[in-house]
Amino acid sequence: MPQPIRVLIVEDSANDADLMLSELRRGGFDSDSKRVRTADELRAALSQGSWDVVLSDFSLPGFGAAAALEMAREMAADIPFIVVSGSVGEEVAVEMMRAGANDYVLKHAMARLGPIVSRELRESKKRQAAERLSQNVLNSLSSHIAVLDQQGTIVAVNASWKLFAARHGALAEIGPGSHYLTISHLAHGPYADAAPLVADGFAKVLAGELPQFVLEYQCRAKSPTKWFLLHTTPLGTEQGGAVVSHTDITARKEAEEAMRDSDSRTQFILETSLDCIITIDSQGKITEFNPAAEKTFGYSRKSVLGLAIVDLLIPSVFREPHLRGFDHFLKTGEGPILGQRVEVTALRQDGTEFPVELTVTAVHTRGKPEFTAFLRDISERKQAEMTLRDSEERYRTLLDRIPLPLFVYDRETLQYLTVNQAAVANYGYSHDEFLQMKVTDIRPSEDVPELLDALTRTGESYEKRGIWRHRKKNGTIIQVEIAAHSLDLAGRPACIILANDVTDGLQADAEVRRTSNLLKAVADSTPDAIFVKDRQGRYLLFNPAASRFVGLPVEEVLGRDDSQLFDPVGARFVMERDRQVMDSGQTETKEERLTAAGTTRV
Repeated sequence: MPQPIRVLIVEDSANDADLMLSELRRGGFDSDSKRVRTADELRAALSQGSWDVVLSDFSLPGFGAAAALEMAREMAADIPFIVVSGSVGEEVAVEMMRAGANDYVLKHAMARLGPIVSRELRESKKRQAAERLSQNVLNSLSSHIAVLDQQGTIVAVNASWKLFAARHGALAEIGPGSHYLTISHLAHGPYADAAPLVADGFAKVLAGELPQFVLEYQCRAKSPTKWFLLHTTPLGTEQGGAVVSHTDITARKEAEEAMRDSDSRTQFILETSLDCIITIDSQGKITEFNPAAEKTFGYSRKSVLGLAIVDLLIPSVFREPHLRGFDHFLKTGEGPILGQRVEVTALRQDGTEFPVELTVTAVHTRGKPEFTAFLRDISERKQAEMTLRDSEERYRTLLDRIPLPLFVYDRETLQYLTVNQAAVANYGYSHDEFLQMKVTDIRPSEDVPELLDALTRTGESYEKRGIWRHRKKNGTIIQVEIAAHSLDLAGRPACIILANDVTDGLQADAEVRRTSNLLKAVADSTPDAIFVKDRQGRYLLFNPAASRFVGLPVEEVLGRDDSQLFDPVGARFVMERDRQVMDSGQTETKEERLTAAGTTRV
């Protein structure tokens, strides 16, 4: 089935534009196209529509490919831009490639257009997918995350960071381009206490003096005070830098405090080489050798004409297979590489081998076949692909630097696509085991129907999905708080999940409630007067028997001290005794006469 494509053609010749569209149809594309002839028409087309590729003639009256390229890069930076020209010199073509053109095609060699457009669309999709993945990974995290370069300048932040900054006027300008170390040194107000420690820790991580920097700090910018965990780790790339995350741990800190009170987150590939055009006859002898071929292979055109291509440009290990394939075509008319873009190894005059991208076409002249090969040195592209792999590895490193378990799964099949190291470490499954599993496999079986129902109602962007139960490989059930972000990954609907283990916090809350309820039940049921005070002498608990003793309802006593319940002498005595007990930590038993509400009791 033809691939739909939107093509913007900068061309003053309708016939040439039709020829381009014809070649695209031949290449398997169903083109929705628009032809423009002036700068104003191009600007309007770029602003009004989304285009997959721009095809531009090199020279138009009063306008040309250079101006069109500059406008396209300004208004649609990532759109593939291909120059299609009747004739263009090598230096001009090189300059266009350096200026940002993706490729060029000669109008008398238009057969290359379809394969080139196919390649550039694939490369554009890879770049866009990598960018979306990296930013969506960051945006899916509830922690406030920034990525710093080696100098401490912020190069990227996630959505949570932006939202937090927008809510706090003092932070509104802290984003990409801000120098984090300078900001930390100059911080004042609610951030002043932690700022010097943060700046020092960042500097040591960036300098390689610390493997990581972790700090729990209070943020008093809003009421009530919030607690955050700052976690800084090296970015792990050759360029250096660091990943900084601020995670809200207020709930955990509050749970810990309650327990004490109660129990004790490519480089783009550019191809700048020009195509070599080499023609051979039915005997395999070179009949054409263009300037690009001269520059690439090191031979002059005059020196190679009439010589066998197999002896000059093909490495010795591939010569026998080449001759067999050539002879097979002459006998049968069949050639598996004809019309295809393939990668092979070529040989320079100096004996060095290098990878090339090759397309071969065959035509019959006076009853005999003649072959034209379009070759391109792809050494730089191979290096760029390596750079892209390094870039993908940096994103992989970024995922693994995130301290909370992170999962990416296919929203249609529910199959895991990748997980980070924190998921492997916390759940007990290996990375390969996760890739054989679905999201339902780490849920207790009784929770699966509810999960499947919830997934049918999930949104298309970032959302918090609440607290769910997960099962580790060893069978342990944990409670996790789920944050999710949907995205398109290489044409497939996917979702990123961040799982924050809140099991300890929930258990702590339950224990505090249980202890408090038990204490109140015991106090309310005893006939003796029982009360609890804070260190300032104010009543926190007052049972019914104590209420009857002072002659006041419980709700009127809570929050008061002894001076408001007893006569002055008795109140002073009780307060002094209480202070002695709290300071010494020793239990005392005393009988005293106290007067409250006009009645004296022992």
